[in-house]
Amino acid sequence: MSSFEDLGNPFNEKSKELIVAHRKDVANETIVNTVQNFVSIGEAQFNTFVQERFIDRSKPVTDTIKKNKFPTFIPSSMKGKSKDKEKNGILKEDCALFSRLYITCQSSDRNLEEFLKFENQPWPSSLSHMGQLREGLKADLVKCLKAVATPETEQLTLDAIILDRAVIVQMLPPGTVRTFEGYCQTVFGPYIERQLQSVTVTDLVWDVYREGSMKRATRKRRGTGQCRQVTMSTRIPRDWKGLLRYDENKNELFLLLANYVVSMAIPDDKWL
Repeated sequence: MSSFEDLGNPFNEKSKELIVAHRKDVANETIVNTVQNFVSIGEAQFNTFVQERFIDRSKPVTDTIKKNKFPTFIPSSMKGKSKDKEKNGILKEDCALFSRLYITCQSSDRNLEEFLKFENQPWPSSLSHMGQLREGLKADLVKCLKAVATPETEQLTLDAIILDRAVIVQMLPPGTVRTFEGYCQTVFGPYIERQLQSVTVTDLVWDVYREGSMKRATRKRRGTGQCRQVTMSTRIPRDWKGLLRYDENKNELFLLLANYVVSMAIPDDKWL
């Protein structure tokens, strides 16, 4: 077992983050707090043990010691709540609320037709689901567009194209590439070069998730991934989609790709 001195300083000097050396994963605040205070936590538990069993004698020596469940560097698999259980719980609450209101309406000689005009939820169930705005599928729009759009069979001649690099990152997984440097050189860079062959000007833009937008709300609802320090030498995790679920990972990756694109050798008759 190696000490911290043997492994070097695990804290990133630039951002003061705790980094897992071999994976470059960034530990969250709870793990950092545990690592920084594990000595004081152990001393406090030891003092409590001695005080309760030998001084106050409020507990026997044979009393079970509770196991510490501190967060570790190993990502824990959190199971989400069952949607069926949530739906059943809401339905039970609705039935109970409706029955109470209905009995109150009858006992106070209220107009039943007026009573049924109002909903028993703070949000319309036709527009929201458990407080979240209902969303459609992008694939449903294709059916509508096919009915009004005429397919083009001829190859169009273009002078310029605009590429959303966030979409490219989602579309081009790393495959067998191990590091982000290899991803830039063998996956992302060659794709941009192929796009430059058919046009004169290629504009690369980044999509963003603005605070309060539907896209950001959708991103939060789908969950988050493990924070990782994205550098040229960092190994790419197996879960590519999980890496892109964390906003800070995408920000660092996009900056890395942007710097790489700037350094690419572009022909004199092309604009990027």
